[in-house]
Amino acid sequence: MKVQYSILRYRPDTYSGESINIGIAYYNLDTEQKDFKLIKNYNRLWAFDDELDPEFTRISIQGFKEDWLSGSLFSSHTSLQDYTRFYVNEFYFSQVATENVTNYDEFIKTSSSYFLSKSMSRKERLNKKEKMVFIESFLEENSHSFSKNVRVEGKYDDPYIFDYLLNENEKPMGIKYISSSKQSLNMLRSLLFYAEHSYNTSVSIVLETDLEHCDIPTKNLLKMATEKNLISLIFDDKIDELLNV
Repeated sequence: MKVQYSILRYRPDTYSGESINIGIAYYNLDTEQKDFKLIKNYNRLWAFDDELDPEFTRISIQGFKEDWLSGSLFSSHTSLQDYTRFYVNEFYFSQVATENVTNYDEFIKTSSSYFLSKSMSRKERLNKKEKMVFIESFLEENSHSFSKNVRVEGKYDDPYIFDYLLNENEKPMGIKYISSSKQSLNMLRSLLFYAEHSYNTSVSIVLETDLEHCDIPTKNLLKMATEKNLISLIFDDKIDELLNV
Protein backbone atom coordinates (compact mmCIF):
# COMPACT_ATOMS: atom_id res chain seq x y z
CA MET A 1 0.00 0.00 0.00
CA LYS A 2 1.07 3.59 -0.58
CA VAL A 3 1.43 5.97 2.34
CA GLN A 4 2.12 9.70 2.28
CA TYR A 5 3.64 11.58 5.18
CA SER A 6 4.93 15.04 5.99
CA ILE A 7 6.91 16.25 9.00
CA LEU A 8 5.68 19.21 11.04
CA ARG A 9 8.60 21.42 12.08
CA TYR A 10 9.04 24.57 14.12
CA ARG A 11 11.60 27.27 13.32
CA PRO A 12 11.76 30.44 15.44
CA ASP A 13 13.48 32.32 12.62
CA THR A 14 12.66 31.54 9.00
CA TYR A 15 16.16 32.69 7.94
CA SER A 16 18.27 30.82 10.50
CA GLY A 17 17.69 27.36 9.07
CA GLU A 18 17.37 25.81 12.54
CA SER A 19 14.25 23.76 13.16
CA ILE A 20 12.86 21.00 15.33
CA ASN A 21 10.55 18.10 14.42
CA ILE A 22 7.33 18.16 16.42
CA GLY A 23 4.92 15.91 14.53
CA ILE A 24 4.14 13.82 11.45
CA ALA A 25 0.95 13.75 9.40
CA TYR A 26 0.13 10.49 7.60
CA TYR A 27 -2.29 9.57 4.83
CA ASN A 28 -2.95 6.03 3.64
CA LEU A 29 -3.77 6.39 -0.06
CA ASP A 30 -5.33 2.92 -0.21
CA THR A 31 -7.72 3.22 2.73
CA GLU A 32 -7.87 7.06 3.06
CA GLN A 33 -7.01 6.71 6.75
CA LYS A 34 -5.43 9.76 8.37
CA ASP A 35 -3.07 9.76 11.34
CA PHE A 36 -0.94 12.28 13.17
CA LYS A 37 1.92 11.60 15.61
CA LEU A 38 3.22 14.29 17.98
CA ILE A 39 6.36 14.52 20.10
CA LYS A 40 5.96 13.00 23.55
CA ASN A 41 8.31 15.33 25.42
CA TYR A 42 7.48 19.00 24.92
CA ASN A 43 10.39 20.01 27.15
CA ARG A 44 12.62 19.55 24.14
CA LEU A 45 10.58 22.19 22.27
CA TRP A 46 10.67 24.58 25.24
CA ALA A 47 14.45 24.15 25.44
CA PHE A 48 14.73 24.82 21.71
CA ASP A 49 12.88 28.13 22.12
CA ASP A 50 12.37 29.32 25.69
CA GLU A 51 10.27 32.27 24.52
CA LEU A 52 7.36 30.07 23.48
CA ASP A 53 4.18 30.19 25.56
CA PRO A 54 3.76 26.51 26.56
CA GLU A 55 -0.02 26.52 26.96
CA PHE A 56 -0.76 28.44 23.77
CA THR A 57 1.76 26.40 21.79
CA ARG A 58 0.34 23.06 22.97
CA ILE A 59 -3.18 24.16 22.02
CA SER A 60 -1.97 25.34 18.60
CA ILE A 61 -0.13 22.09 17.83
CA GLN A 62 -3.10 20.00 18.94
CA GLY A 63 -5.23 22.16 16.65
CA PHE A 64 -2.97 21.37 13.70
CA LYS A 65 -3.46 17.68 14.42
CA GLU A 66 -7.24 17.90 14.74
CA ASP A 67 -7.48 19.97 11.56
CA TRP A 68 -5.85 17.15 9.61
CA LEU A 69 -7.74 14.31 11.28
CA SER A 70 -11.21 15.86 11.39
CA GLY A 71 -11.15 19.15 9.54
CA SER A 72 -12.67 22.30 10.99
CA LEU A 73 -15.67 24.55 10.53
CA PHE A 74 -13.79 26.30 7.75
CA SER A 75 -11.90 23.52 6.00
CA SER A 76 -11.82 19.80 5.29
CA HIS A 77 -8.63 18.64 3.62
CA THR A 78 -8.87 15.75 1.17
CA SER A 79 -5.16 15.55 0.37
CA LEU A 80 -1.99 15.90 2.40
CA GLN A 81 -0.55 18.34 -0.15
CA ASP A 82 -3.60 20.58 0.25
CA TYR A 83 -3.35 20.48 4.04
CA THR A 84 0.38 21.14 4.38
CA ARG A 85 0.57 24.04 1.93
CA PHE A 86 -1.08 26.40 4.44
CA TYR A 87 1.84 26.16 6.88
CA VAL A 88 4.75 28.34 5.77
CA ASN A 89 5.89 30.43 8.73
CA GLU A 90 7.22 29.30 12.13
CA PHE A 91 5.28 26.05 11.86
CA TYR A 92 5.74 24.37 8.50
CA PHE A 93 5.63 20.93 6.89
CA SER A 94 8.32 19.13 4.94
CA GLN A 95 7.80 18.08 1.36
CA VAL A 96 5.24 15.29 1.18
CA ALA A 97 6.95 11.90 0.78
CA THR A 98 5.36 8.69 -0.48
CA GLU A 99 6.40 5.15 0.45
CA ASN A 100 5.19 1.67 -0.43
CA VAL A 101 4.68 -0.24 2.81
CA THR A 102 3.38 -3.68 3.73
CA ASN A 103 2.19 -2.76 7.22
CA TYR A 104 0.74 0.71 7.75
CA ASP A 105 0.76 0.65 11.56
CA GLU A 106 4.33 -0.66 11.66
CA PHE A 107 5.46 2.08 9.26
CA ILE A 108 3.92 4.76 11.47
CA LYS A 109 5.69 3.29 14.49
CA THR A 110 9.07 3.10 12.76
CA SER A 111 8.96 6.46 11.00
CA SER A 112 7.77 8.34 14.09
CA SER A 113 10.48 6.64 16.15
CA TYR A 114 12.98 7.84 13.55
CA PHE A 115 11.87 11.43 12.96
CA LEU A 116 10.71 12.16 16.53
CA SER A 117 13.40 10.13 18.31
CA LYS A 118 15.08 13.06 20.03
CA SER A 119 11.97 13.70 22.10
CA MET A 120 11.75 10.03 23.15
CA SER A 121 13.48 8.11 25.89
CA ARG A 122 16.56 6.21 24.71
CA LYS A 123 14.88 2.82 25.03
CA GLU A 124 12.17 3.93 22.59
CA ARG A 125 14.60 5.11 19.92
CA LEU A 126 15.78 3.12 16.93
CA ASN A 127 19.30 1.74 17.13
CA LYS A 128 21.88 2.60 14.47
CA LYS A 129 21.14 -0.48 12.38
CA GLU A 130 17.42 0.30 12.35
CA LYS A 131 18.15 3.91 11.41
CA MET A 132 20.32 2.84 8.50
CA VAL A 133 17.55 0.54 7.25
CA PHE A 134 15.14 3.48 7.38
CA ILE A 135 17.60 5.76 5.53
CA GLU A 136 18.03 3.15 2.78
CA SER A 137 14.28 2.80 2.43
CA PHE A 138 13.93 6.58 2.22
CA LEU A 139 16.55 6.83 -0.53
CA GLU A 140 14.98 3.99 -2.51
CA GLU A 141 11.43 5.34 -2.26
CA ASN A 142 12.55 8.81 -3.35
CA SER A 143 14.19 7.43 -6.50
CA HIS A 144 17.77 8.13 -5.49
CA SER A 145 20.28 6.02 -7.39
CA PHE A 146 22.81 4.92 -4.79
CA SER A 147 25.35 2.29 -3.86
CA LYS A 148 26.22 1.02 -0.38
CA ASN A 149 29.62 0.86 1.33
CA VAL A 150 31.47 2.32 -1.64
CA ARG A 151 35.25 2.76 -1.74
CA VAL A 152 36.13 6.07 -3.43
CA GLU A 153 39.71 6.98 -4.29
CA GLY A 154 41.15 10.26 -3.03
CA LYS A 155 43.68 12.64 -4.55
CA TYR A 156 46.61 10.99 -2.76
CA ASP A 157 45.55 7.37 -3.33
CA ASP A 158 43.89 7.48 0.08
CA PRO A 159 40.46 5.91 -0.48
CA TYR A 160 37.48 6.54 1.76
CA ILE A 161 34.55 4.18 2.26
CA PHE A 162 31.18 5.95 2.28
CA ASP A 163 28.00 4.45 3.69
CA TYR A 164 26.19 5.51 0.52
CA LEU A 165 27.17 7.05 -2.78
CA LEU A 166 24.43 8.91 -4.65
CA ASN A 167 25.08 8.68 -8.37
CA GLU A 168 22.40 10.77 -10.04
CA ASN A 169 24.33 14.05 -10.40
CA GLU A 170 27.45 14.87 -12.45
CA LYS A 171 29.40 14.94 -9.18
CA PRO A 172 28.50 11.94 -6.99
CA MET A 173 27.67 12.59 -3.33
CA GLY A 174 29.32 10.47 -0.66
CA ILE A 175 27.23 10.10 2.51
CA LYS A 176 28.69 9.15 5.87
CA TYR A 177 26.63 8.59 9.02
CA ILE A 178 28.41 10.03 12.07
CA SER A 179 27.24 8.95 15.51
CA SER A 180 27.68 10.83 18.77
CA SER A 181 30.31 8.37 20.06
CA LYS A 182 33.84 9.51 20.87
CA GLN A 183 35.20 7.17 18.20
CA SER A 184 33.55 9.29 15.54
CA LEU A 185 36.10 12.11 15.99
CA ASN A 186 38.93 10.22 14.24
CA MET A 187 36.53 9.16 11.50
CA LEU A 188 35.49 12.78 11.05
CA ARG A 189 39.09 14.00 10.81
CA SER A 190 39.95 11.56 8.02
CA LEU A 191 36.69 12.35 6.23
CA LEU A 192 37.38 16.09 6.27
CA PHE A 193 40.89 15.50 4.91
CA TYR A 194 39.32 13.52 2.09
CA ALA A 195 36.73 16.27 1.46
CA GLU A 196 39.41 18.96 1.31
CA HIS A 197 41.49 17.09 -1.28
CA SER A 198 38.78 15.46 -3.37
CA TYR A 199 37.35 17.15 -6.44
CA ASN A 200 35.31 14.30 -7.85
CA THR A 201 32.94 13.63 -4.94
CA SER A 202 30.90 15.98 -2.79
CA VAL A 203 30.64 14.96 0.84
CA SER A 204 27.51 14.96 2.98
CA ILE A 205 27.52 14.06 6.67
CA VAL A 206 24.38 12.73 8.31
CA LEU A 207 24.78 13.56 12.00
CA GLU A 208 23.06 11.47 14.66
CA THR A 209 22.81 14.21 17.28
CA ASP A 210 22.15 17.94 17.32
CA LEU A 211 25.24 20.06 16.82
CA GLU A 212 25.02 21.60 20.28
CA HIS A 213 25.16 18.13 21.82
CA CYS A 214 28.45 17.22 20.12
CA ASP A 215 31.70 17.40 22.06
CA ILE A 216 33.72 20.58 21.48
CA PRO A 217 36.30 19.15 19.01
CA THR A 218 33.60 17.54 16.85
CA LYS A 219 31.45 20.67 16.93
CA ASN A 220 34.39 22.90 15.93
CA LEU A 221 35.42 20.59 13.08
CA LEU A 222 31.89 20.44 11.68
CA LYS A 223 31.40 24.20 11.88
CA MET A 224 34.73 24.81 10.14
CA ALA A 225 33.94 22.28 7.42
CA THR A 226 30.50 23.73 6.67
CA GLU A 227 31.81 27.30 6.66
CA LYS A 228 34.46 26.29 4.10
CA ASN A 229 31.87 24.36 2.06
CA LEU A 230 33.84 21.14 2.43
CA ILE A 231 30.71 19.27 3.43
CA SER A 232 26.97 19.55 3.62
CA LEU A 233 25.67 18.70 7.09
CA ILE A 234 22.30 17.02 7.57
CA PHE A 235 20.86 15.80 10.86
CA ASP A 236 19.47 12.29 10.75
CA ASP A 237 15.94 13.39 11.72
CA LYS A 238 15.96 15.68 8.65
CA ILE A 239 17.14 13.11 6.14
CA ASP A 240 14.43 14.37 3.77
CA GLU A 241 16.54 17.49 3.23
CA LEU A 242 18.87 15.35 1.10
CA LEU A 243 16.31 15.93 -1.65
CA ASN A 244 17.24 19.61 -1.67
CA VAL A 245 21.04 19.31 -1.43
